[in-house]
Amino acid sequence: MLVSVFKKNYLNQYLLIFISSISLWIGTFLNPQPIATDSVTLLYGEVAKALNHFPLLASILAYLLLLVEGLFFNVVLAKHKLVTNASLMPMFVYVTLFSAMQVQTITPILISNLFILIALNNLLSCDNIKTCQDKIFRASAMISIAGMFDSLYLYFILLIPLVLIIYKIYYWREWVTVILGFILPQIALFLYYFFVDGLDVFLYSSMSEIFQINLSFDFSNKLFLIFDAVLILIFIVSFFHYMFNSLENVALYRKKTLIIVWLTLVDIIILMYMTVVPFPIQLFVIPFSFFISTYILRVKQKEFISDIVLLLVFVCSLLSVYMI
Repeated sequence: MLVSVFKKNYLNQYLLIFISSISLWIGTFLNPQPIATDSVTLLYGEVAKALNHFPLLASILAYLLLLVEGLFFNVVLAKHKLVTNASLMPMFVYVTLFSAMQVQTITPILISNLFILIALNNLLSCDNIKTCQDKIFRASAMISIAGMFDSLYLYFILLIPLVLIIYKIYYWREWVTVILGFILPQIALFLYYFFVDGLDVFLYSSMSEIFQINLSFDFSNKLFLIFDAVLILIFIVSFFHYMFNSLENVALYRKKTLIIVWLTLVDIIILMYMTVVPFPIQLFVIPFSFFISTYILRVKQKEFISDIVLLLVFVCSLLSVYMI
């Protein structure tokens, strides 16, 4: 069975991830697409300008960054005992889902997700009240930096007060730390653009998207809608299966799961403000990857169900890349 590969030695798992991801990216490597340079966010704009004339390099860097994110995501979940240490299934699902994008190159979401994963790792570690203040500061700072590449990611700051409530942390120092961690990177960027006479550009890039609701979905591509609908359905089934089977788990385990649930709700808030062409599956890649991978590994029915779900995720992603 295919899923059994992700329950054995690491070498076979890495090999399968490499082969599957290359099959999703080989078309881009052979015919790289130019990186978008019309972003209003400052830091991503600088990255786009630097890689504008090197589309192949941009695609290779994007692929490598995606693998790093997938591996780090897997490590974070295993570290906090949300998945088994023996499996790279979360990494496989993360890389596969994120690869299902129209332009496989460096994007704001790809870069911002790295900082969100670092923030998530710190937030999941807040169960220790003695080190929580440092963790909160780092998470807040990472979210602030993520917003410098995609301004809508600033909304993830809403996740931190929810985490403090989940862990029942009501000390004023932690709440002040949230503000300090969030504004210090912004102040540093503000001062830089102030001294280079680019303050108007800084203000425009920071505010142009975050207060404008769009909800502009494009339903013209029916095939893409079918693939997205299948993935969303798999996520919903995985989510409810996970929640109903985690009721007997220890309280700390349920709290950490609840953080990922709240992260999903913040994703939905961001979705409302995005200028969307198709449904942005990459925005939801963290919760989708977590719940789908745990469902595949934990489903207690016949093992062929796990294989079918795993194949559906890969095939939908593959068709999204090569048929749209």
